[in-house]
Amino acid sequence: TETIYTCYNLLMMESTMTYMCKVNPNTNNYYTLQEALTAAFGDNGANDIVWGGSSRDHTRPAKPAIFGGDNARDYRFGEVEGSGSLSGTVRDASDASQVIANAQVKVLRNGRTYKTTSTNNTGDYSIAQLPVETLSINITAEGYVPFTGYATIIENEITYMETFLMVMGQEGQRGYASGTITNGFTNAALSGVTLSVRNGWNNTSSGTVVATTTSSSTGSYQFELPIGNYTVIAEKPEFTSSYFNIVVLPNQTKAGQNHAMIPIATGNEYRIKLTWGQNPRDLDSHLQGKDSVGNSYHVYYGDKNAYDNGVLICNLDVDDTNGEGPENVTFTIVNTAPYYYYIHHYAGSSNISASGAKIEVYQGNALIRTFNVPTGLGYSNYWNVFAIVNGNIVVRNTMSDEPEVSYAN
Repeated sequence: TETIYTCYNLLMMESTMTYMCKVNPNTNNYYTLQEALTAAFGDNGANDIVWGGSSRDHTRPAKPAIFGGDNARDYRFGEVEGSGSLSGTVRDASDASQVIANAQVKVLRNGRTYKTTSTNNTGDYSIAQLPVETLSINITAEGYVPFTGYATIIENEITYMETFLMVMGQEGQRGYASGTITNGFTNAALSGVTLSVRNGWNNTSSGTVVATTTSSSTGSYQFELPIGNYTVIAEKPEFTSSYFNIVVLPNQTKAGQNHAMIPIATGNEYRIKLTWGQNPRDLDSHLQGKDSVGNSYHVYYGDKNAYDNGVLICNLDVDDTNGEGPENVTFTIVNTAPYYYYIHHYAGSSNISASGAKIEVYQGNALIRTFNVPTGLGYSNYWNVFAIVNGNIVVRNTMSDEPEVSYAN
């Protein structure tokens, strides 16, 4: 009896402390002492008389003694700071239509595992209650080399990641990655672009540079590297420094890993760059705003320019109808009314959710936000991305049958 009493006390203390170090999914905050005790009772029984599933006579049942009055029951170790969520899909790099189920997804914070999950049978994963900072993501799956990527978590938002592509093979195998660097406005080849490679996706600063090269007179580049996933940082005077992700497959050249650079903007101009995959072949950028006297305008493929007293204030550079883009919208804010940006699936097979569409938002020469197309939100023809109000980005990230142009009013 004395042994049971002692064991029960120790288990209850351990359970209570363990729960108080966790976030309660019912409140999205750390467990209070009372909440932790209730959960611990559920694990271990209301007291040691019924602990272990059997009843015993006991003249001294164990029970908690709480000091500090009723307020102590509401005590918690800390308050959850702002948090966000992460969502995405894992697929095969050789055949992007092939999903990878049961891959283990780990989110690391300061080099230590913070949360884990697994992809479902459609290759999707989702992780909630993540701290608002840049975290690393490690993914492992049988037959594939480990994948590493980086994600910046935004408070009270779901961060939708690009489709993560894992490379089948064994570590130590090598291959080639190649592509072309172009001017995102003119589609002309860019020579003399400095390209630096780091391990993992979306990695602009962590670890050492593993390879460098310069684009040729035709804008082409090629790297020989161990198979896996890499980030390439592109730099050239008069262009905004940017990055793109590549994969290296075993014993072959993975060509067509292209990148378009954006000329440096002047002042506080905004530039929105849209890129996507080959299917659907035609996605269109749309921006709706107002000029300085409140007249509305709508810039898209059918009307590429908007003017304010004869001054160009918004422009769509090109209507790309053959897949991949880029399409760029450049505009100046001259009114406090919302400016709405959305994407329309105009033509081609597949749907927006499977398009691999990516939005990069620049202000001046700085990349201020990146949006990857959400998955799991249906197959409507409009992706309502965001609005800008008084210089602040209001995120929407919804799919609908008609564009949404009132949510930021």
